[in-house]
Amino acid sequence: RDKKYFESRQAENDSIQKDTILYSSWGYEQTNIDFYIVLERKGQSVTLQKIGKEITKRNYNDSGKCIADASIRIGEPFKKRLSKFGGISLNSYAYAKVYDGKELYWSNYG
Repeated sequence: RDKKYFESRQAENDSIQKDTILYSSWGYEQTNIDFYIVLERKGQSVTLQKIGKEITKRNYNDSGKCIADASIRIGEPFKKRLSKFGGISLNSYAYAKVYDGKELYWSNYG
C-alpha cells in the first residue's frame, strides 16, 4: 500500500469524532446495514452506540433502501479502536466507516 492510501485512511479516521455516524454493510446472501454513533473519542479509541434505521424504500419485503435514525438507541455502548486502514473493525465479518447520509441498499432473503 502506498503513502497516499494511508494518508487518505488517516484523514477518514481524523473525521471520526463525537456524534459521527458510521455504517456497516455485511452479509453473505443478503446485505445487512447497521448504523452506529460515536459517543466519545479518546485518541484511537471510540465509544460507539448502535442506532436504528429508517426504511425509505421497500421492494416487496425483501430489499430496499434505508437511512440512519439516531433517535433509536440499540443495546449498550461499547468501545473499539480505529483501524490504521480507516474506519473500525467491529468483528470478523463487519467493518464500520463514515456514513455520508445517503440511502443505502439492504436485502433480506431469509
